[in-house]
Amino acid sequence: MHEILDEIEPYVQRMGGTFDAWRAGVTTVEKQNLADHGVDGSVPHLLVKANSPARARNVVRFLLYRGMIGDLENYDKEADLIYVYKTSGKTNP
Repeated sequence: MHEILDEIEPYVQRMGGTFDAWRAGVTTVEKQNLADHGVDGSVPHLLVKANSPARARNVVRFLLYRGMIGDLENYDKEADLIYVYKTSGKTNP
């Protein structure tokens, strides 16, 4: 889990904003889920593959604990990709 957080946390710091300005979640489909949220190339975002769905959910739980927006209520149980993106007026939500 730490190696994934070591990739995500510095990225968030570089791209700006506090954790509560970012959304985190899990997905199985790389680009489709981000597009559904209104994320395009101009929106700071990152996708990181975990080695298991359980690890992906644990990382997202930690990011939510740290203040990111998101939930783990409705997700694919096989999802092993973690996404984070900076929220803005063009993202949903």
